[in-house]
Amino acid sequence: MCCLSCQERVADPTVNFRSIPRGRHSDHQKPPLTDAARKAPSHVMRPGLTPIRHVALLSMLACLLSALPSFAAAQTAPSEAQMAASDAKIRSAAAVIDQEWARVFAESGDHYSSPQITRYLGSMSTPCGMLDAGNAYACRANGSIYYDRAFLATLMASAASALGTDGDVAAIFPIAHEWGHAIQYMLKLDYTSSPTRIESDADCLAGAILGISEKDGHLERGDVEEAEYALDKAGDPPLVTGIWGATIEKLNREAGPGTTPVITNATGGHGNHRERVAAFHNGMTNGVRRCIQGIPVMPRATRSPWLPPLP
Repeated sequence: MCCLSCQERVADPTVNFRSIPRGRHSDHQKPPLTDAARKAPSHVMRPGLTPIRHVALLSMLACLLSALPSFAAAQTAPSEAQMAASDAKIRSAAAVIDQEWARVFAESGDHYSSPQITRYLGSMSTPCGMLDAGNAYACRANGSIYYDRAFLATLMASAASALGTDGDVAAIFPIAHEWGHAIQYMLKLDYTSSPTRIESDADCLAGAILGISEKDGHLERGDVEEAEYALDKAGDPPLVTGIWGATIEKLNREAGPGTTPVITNATGGHGNHRERVAAFHNGMTNGVRRCIQGIPVMPRATRSPWLPPLP
């Protein structure tokens, strides 16, 4: 019987908006085999692989193989009608998000520039590099937010099936998250000393703008749960589980607003699903300023269409 903890550590290949760095490979290289190890028969275990580790690896492999059918089913390609429906929802929501952010910036006296929303299918070459399938991305080089149509249509359909709603905000939230990165660029925020906050602050900013939209009557029943569903699917696997994982997350929650997490309890930079949902609700409840509290402004920023022209 496959262990549940093993299944939980396998990333869903259909849901990974910015949760897995693209183009990155492991920096850890396998040590070279000794001459004796090279000459050893294939049925002889290599040095350093104890029987216990050998059994553990076989168990993990069996676990992964047993999980493959469910993942294959999850990768069923959406129909053109489903993609057109999610595109329409995203287009409508983007207009509202753009309007709300423009108003927030106007009230604070900061410069705002509307992102261009560009959709693609499969992969796409951009000024920020090649974008892979199953993702959404904010590119500061040309001021665009890109998204894979099939990825968000699948996410929307999955949320609708699981929650009994239309699932639209599950597809919209990745766009709102990337819009949060655009806002970070526009405000020239410097995360050099707080790199672990880049992604959680984007979740927080997405929550803040959805909170403003809710007050303005743009959200409907079930929309918040749909956003949580997207975050649940897109969270990185926890770095540690059990009491130690709970302790790390508790310390971060109690550290106070605007502080850098003690350590993100996740194998990636986005945070696990609980951390991401917490950041989202922080933004919905406390607003934009709380999301970026304690982050300094860069004295000089890379040029971007999102930044005001030089004087």
